[in-house]
Amino acid sequence: MTEPLTISGTVEASYHQFFLLDGETYPEDVESLPSQDHSLVTTASGIVLINTGIHTGPVRLVVEHWQSAPPPVTHTWEDVVETSLHAPQGDLRVAGLMREPSRELRTPIRIESTLCRVRVHASGRDTAFDLAVSDAVEDYLLQLWETDIDEPAVALGSDQ
Repeated sequence: MTEPLTISGTVEASYHQFFLLDGETYPEDVESLPSQDHSLVTTASGIVLINTGIHTGPVRLVVEHWQSAPPPVTHTWEDVVETSLHAPQGDLRVAGLMREPSRELRTPIRIESTLCRVRVHASGRDTAFDLAVSDAVEDYLLQLWETDIDEPAVALGSDQ
């Protein structure tokens, strides 16, 4: 299997959330989201909202863009959810609600299809639940790959 394009750094969570956004979509567009797809992730066209345990502060994030679906790795993560994302513009980026992510995470991820699958992994969401932190206590891995099939969200980890 080909190695993925990988970016990593920190993103600031605000109000228990950070985002993967397509093109000209902005965090303010979350009004278009359903009440909640899942406790870890909620999606709408052009938006993946990741729900954090902390209220405010940095979280560590790795984003991997794969050519095809990587094998699931659930045993090292507390929560894992896989979902579909409609990305009409095909230009994905990491975003915080109040602040830009670290420089390393500002690299846009270009996808050729308008549909991709996103697997969101999380650990540490119970460490400082509902608190403001100055040092990262939560870890996230987003794996994404292009697909032709729109499937509903599915929990792969044991805590969902």
